[in-house]
Amino acid sequence: MTSGRFHLLDIESIAVDREGRQRRELLNIDVLADSIKRLGLIHPLVVTRDKILVSGERRYTAIKTLGWTHVPVQYTDELDTAQLRAIELEENIKRDDITWQDRVRSVPEYHDLRRTEEPKWVQKDTPKALGLDQSYIAKLMMVAEEVDKGNDE
Repeated sequence: MTSGRFHLLDIESIAVDREGRQRRELLNIDVLADSIKRLGLIHPLVVTRDKILVSGERRYTAIKTLGWTHVPVQYTDELDTAQLRAIELEENIKRDDITWQDRVRSVPEYHDLRRTEEPKWVQKDTPKALGLDQSYIAKLMMVAEEVDKGNDE
């Protein structure tokens, strides 16, 4: 649980201890950056008072690629001590993935929303924006079409 108190920090003042991080690879940064650019930052970074990153390295990296100079943060001393490591771990391992049915429904809806925002948006843009393989997205779109027709299989 966050304290609800957030602060704005110069992004260059935040240090990242790569060796101490749980996540070894930072994947799909361009996808996350696109989301942050369009929708904003949903969760602030968590840092120590010494400005060492505790949680949110992918967000931090994406924000840097967007050229942001300042970023919302929450300080660790505003959180319970036991929660500090749990925040990083739970962000990466505890959350559930959506069901296949929800994923199948969400991809065409996402595609349609993007097409509404950007008239030149085509189906091949969707996999790139989601950081997924084009053939996988095509299969999801076909399954969604069948589900919409009432095919339960």
